[in-house]
Amino acid sequence: MTTPRTRKTNAPAMDNAPEPQDHKSPAQREAEAAEFISIEHAGRTFEIIADQDDWPLLAIQAFSKNLGIDAIEHLLGPRQWGMYLSTNPTRRDFNVFSDKIAEEFGFGTTGN
Repeated sequence: MTTPRTRKTNAPAMDNAPEPQDHKSPAQREAEAAEFISIEHAGRTFEIIADQDDWPLLAIQAFSKNLGIDAIEHLLGPRQWGMYLSTNPTRRDFNVFSDKIAEEFGFGTTGN
């Protein structure tokens, strides 16, 4: 029987390796670098990614199906959607909010 060989390396010890600066994916870093459009509504400021090519696919899909509420929920993300809901909006209020978004991005209405 032969004894397995052990391989010696001259690799530096990992104890002294530098810590990574962040644990974000390239997509997360790219999204953070994207420019945003600010929408003022109900005394709050909402930030929406300016480039529609960088919007979440679920938002685009909802817009394509004329599901404006779902589209804006996905567009805002969970934190901002929660902030919007904390204003206790009515249907009329949502229509005003969605019209502001539609106007900023140059399309007619969000379908509501």
